[in-house]
Amino acid sequence: MSNEQHSDRVRASVQYRGEVQGVGFRMTAVRQVAGAAIDGWVRNEPDLSVRLEAEGRRRDVEVFLGRVRGALAERIDDEQIHWVPAKGERGGFRIQY
Repeated sequence: MSNEQHSDRVRASVQYRGEVQGVGFRMTAVRQVAGAAIDGWVRNEPDLSVRLEAEGRRRDVEVFLGRVRGALAERIDDEQIHWVPAKGERGGFRIQY
């Protein structure tokens, strides 16, 4: 894989279902960034799911999503990940209200 491919940014749009609201899911997701170069947000959805959008280098995003999954596995019944083009979002990773 070339250096150019390593620097390409990607975006993961993820929907989590299960017991994911009212259990600290969003704050736990924010903590899982752990200094990684990840931009995006996490928010509760009206249908009681949680949506997360994470942007960065693909490997960084994959590691981050693995941390989220590992920290919250007992709460997640279903995880749908869609890889979409990066939007160029900057500003870190935050809870969106």
